[in-house]
Amino acid sequence: MELGQKSKAIEWIQKALLLAKDNNNKTIERDCYKSLSELYASIKQYEPAMENLLQAYRIKDSIQPIAFNNRLAEMEARYSLEKKESTIKLLNQQSLINELRIKEQKENIRKQNALVIILFLLIATIIIALYFYLRWRKQAELINQQNTIRQTEENERMRIAKDIHDELGSGLTKIKFLSEILEMKTKDQEQLKETLQTITGTSHQLIDNMRDMIWNMNPMNSTLDNLIARVREFSTEYLEDFPIEVKYDLPENIPSEKISIEISRNILMIVKESLQNIVKHSNASKVSIRIEIQPVFKLIITENGIGFNLNEKTTGNGLRNITERSKAIGASLKISSKPGEGSILSLEKI
Repeated sequence: MELGQKSKAIEWIQKALLLAKDNNNKTIERDCYKSLSELYASIKQYEPAMENLLQAYRIKDSIQPIAFNNRLAEMEARYSLEKKESTIKLLNQQSLINELRIKEQKENIRKQNALVIILFLLIATIIIALYFYLRWRKQAELINQQNTIRQTEENERMRIAKDIHDELGSGLTKIKFLSEILEMKTKDQEQLKETLQTITGTSHQLIDNMRDMIWNMNPMNSTLDNLIARVREFSTEYLEDFPIEVKYDLPENIPSEKISIEISRNILMIVKESLQNIVKHSNASKVSIRIEIQPVFKLIITENGIGFNLNEKTTGNGLRNITERSKAIGASLKISSKPGEGSILSLEKI
């Protein structure tokens, strides 16, 4: 019987019970209470089931007191047993839940311990790796510094040797040669005078070259403003003995920015080589020297001489030396010239 049908039956039995009470029919009244008790018990409502059964036995007690008591005791025992079983079941469920909770807590603790151990090992590994990396890097930097110092010293020795050879060797050889001529031709006064003048000029040139070498070797001079000032000073002094007008286009505010000795020396030597070529070969009457420092360093030397054909091979070393020096400092060099139109030298250093 479905729950709805049982509820309907309880309702009809309760109506029948009222009618039995009105008619004072104890037997029907007893049977109604008994039926209600059974219906409530079937839907597990034991309290009203027992109350109805108690009423039934009270009515029945007047007819059969012993049977009533036995039935009542059985119902009470049944109710008590059901209550105990429910309590035991509830306790068993709670005990199982507690066991599962304890097991879960132990598993979480085990996972946490494993995670802590892994994290500790990972941190220790990172610290050890970082220590050896920093140690290796420090040693590598020290080796690189030593190699750089050694290479710089070697390059400086080679540079000084080359400069001495280039700047002083030829001049000293020329003085030696002229001195020998002077010794052989002391009777010719005009020849003697010319030879002495040549020796004097060569001596002055060697002194100037020596001064430039000393200036280049001084680290205090390796700044942008000192370089530009030296370019102007040298150009003015060098060209003042020749019928050549020189004009300058230089920046107004030149920062005292540090530059390498190598760059400073090679730029100054490029200016010297260019002016020497102009004096020796161009027949120029005007020379313009322009320097820009923004956005990059740029040197432009322009002359209005006879020009030359860039495709023809030259016997001198001037252009070759200029090209090599520009490559040595990583500068971009461009030389343009045509016969009868002078020449332009443009040097750009990023």
